[in-house]
Amino acid sequence: MGTLLVVSILFFIPLLLLIIWLAVSSCLGDSLRAPRGQTGWAAPRRQRQMERERQRDVAASQRALYGQMRDQHGGAWEVVEMQDMMRRESEDGR
Repeated sequence: MGTLLVVSILFFIPLLLLIIWLAVSSCLGDSLRAPRGQTGWAAPRRQRQMERERQRDVAASQRALYGQMRDQHGGAWEVVEMQDMMRRESEDGR
């Protein structure tokens, strides 16, 4: 009888707390929930880094389409890769 009581407490109390949390979070809205895709403290920093890299890639591809970088450097993506390599080397040297 004692084990049944312990098992029921271990199962039903977390289940009850989950149901309460879902009810409260649905009533109070987004202030309790993390934004979709951001599950940790490093997520905003990681998202900013991805946005910077995407903007750089888009700019490089636009310059390559119009021929501004291709003539000088041999291609836009090679320039982006070289910038990545130089950034990694400078970070390793710190």
